[in-house]
Amino acid sequence: MHVHFTHNVHSNLLANPHVSCRIFASEDLHPICTYTSNEQLNRSIDGKDIVKFIKTQRIRWLGHVKRMEMGAMPRKMMEGRLFIGRKRGGPRLRWMDDVVADFKIMKIKHWIEKTKDKEQWRLVVEEANAHPGL
Repeated sequence: MHVHFTHNVHSNLLANPHVSCRIFASEDLHPICTYTSNEQLNRSIDGKDIVKFIKTQRIRWLGHVKRMEMGAMPRKMMEGRLFIGRKRGGPRLRWMDDVVADFKIMKIKHWIEKTKDKEQWRLVVEEANAHPGL
């Protein structure tokens, strides 16, 4: 199961016990949309905090992608920038902005260097899982 949220607004939605979570899955490269109740989702993650689970998985994924070759498509997508105009107002938060904010909460510095070593990164992921403020 892959759960992708792009902004902290989704964290606030999940705190409401009456809101169902929308999960996008892919089977054989054909995107489908399924709806899962909070109760079903809680059972599938053994009652863990869903927001913490998602943030931990997001940090784990970051390390995985950063260790990929420079030409790998996921890495290109993560590190690439689109240079187009934007609408009025403040800049939109990107996925990486939320991850960097999590590192600031955890007081983790030099995280880019830590992504290169799987064992060091595994410790960062475990710390994220245990961090009370995340």
